[in-house]
Amino acid sequence: MTDRPYQLDGFPKIEGELPSKGISHSAFSKLSDCSLQGTLAILGVSPMLAFSIDAALGTAIHKFLDHAGKGDYEDLDESVLKEKLEHEIENQTELVEKIWYARNLLPLSLAKDSSLKKGWAIKQALVGLSSQGKKVEDRHETKHRDDVMEFLVADRQAPIVEPTGPIGGERPLSTEDGFLHGEADRLYKDSDGVYVIEDWKTGEILDNNGKLKMTVVDQLKNYGLMLYDKTGQVPRLIARPLKGDPIPVECFEQELNDRREMIDDEFSQKKEHLAKLATSEERYSQLADPKSPSVCKFCSYRPICSTYHNKNFVTEPELRQLDCIGTITEITSGIDGTKIIKIKHPHDDEVQTAIFRKWSLSRHPALNDIDSGDDVGVFNAWAGSHRRVHRDQRNTVVYKYAYGPFKSDI
Repeated sequence: MTDRPYQLDGFPKIEGELPSKGISHSAFSKLSDCSLQGTLAILGVSPMLAFSIDAALGTAIHKFLDHAGKGDYEDLDESVLKEKLEHEIENQTELVEKIWYARNLLPLSLAKDSSLKKGWAIKQALVGLSSQGKKVEDRHETKHRDDVMEFLVADRQAPIVEPTGPIGGERPLSTEDGFLHGEADRLYKDSDGVYVIEDWKTGEILDNNGKLKMTVVDQLKNYGLMLYDKTGQVPRLIARPLKGDPIPVECFEQELNDRREMIDDEFSQKKEHLAKLATSEERYSQLADPKSPSVCKFCSYRPICSTYHNKNFVTEPELRQLDCIGTITEITSGIDGTKIIKIKHPHDDEVQTAIFRKWSLSRHPALNDIDSGDDVGVFNAWAGSHRRVHRDQRNTVVYKYAYGPFKSDI
């Protein structure tokens, strides 16, 4: 597969038991969402879909703010901070290019709200550096100092307390036995001597009802569990968006104890279930138990999930708008240089169309190695209002199947 990374020759093996410790919060969350997704993540199977440039930008901003929190930047010169942020963005872009076969990915500058998020990140860095007693040293000194004070005042009006000293950067956390681990964006003690765990969020953190998303709440509470398990102290938890007030998350001692028991029980059940399954591709269909279609929608392993190919994709309309998978019936070229591929899923009466613009063809090496009759998957090609016509997007990935991914019945 190394010379043709876009070709899938079969199912990666699911071998051995799940480890008894060293599970990251994110991997355990995936295990809760879907046993197959979590098992593959914990066992180190590489993701099958490209990174989102929105997520990559968020990682770069996280690293930038982490350096600011650690005091790695010497002054409050905004132009210098902008250079530091751009450096982190360039590093992240290079990393994505190195670990994914589809080169020439769109730049992170085209991520959602890129310029806004960069501006907010600079202001948050100014706040963090100002709290460390660093000075403003550019030609807009007075303006920046006023901006910093304005944000600091807004911070103090939020229902949280301020740290008594430098907040520092990312801090590793784990349960006492090492079972669960993670990394808090900020960990410090407040003026009452109580631990505070903060987590930066660069994307949307509120649901449709204006409440903190449960994924954010669960992450912070799992971090709280790790610290409590090791120190016996219940921390204060805070979700901190790039823009807007920090949002506190309440947790109590009994809740953390119950959470640990729940996590242990759930993990034991998943582990026992995996151990009883056959050591073949049947494990994929037997482990695939997504809580909802949205789990499949955001799963980077769906190109190799037989349940997705033969059941979920067919039964969930929103998934058929996201991907285009099946057997190629026709390949044509448009007068503008586009490549048009007609694809028919064996369990779908209608034909889907995937359209690739001329400038994006080089991003998909699979397009040079396919023909009518081949089984393919075009993933993350949103159809929008034209539910049967899929267009190449910034995260679209094309796979060619060297095995039969579709079963004769479902």
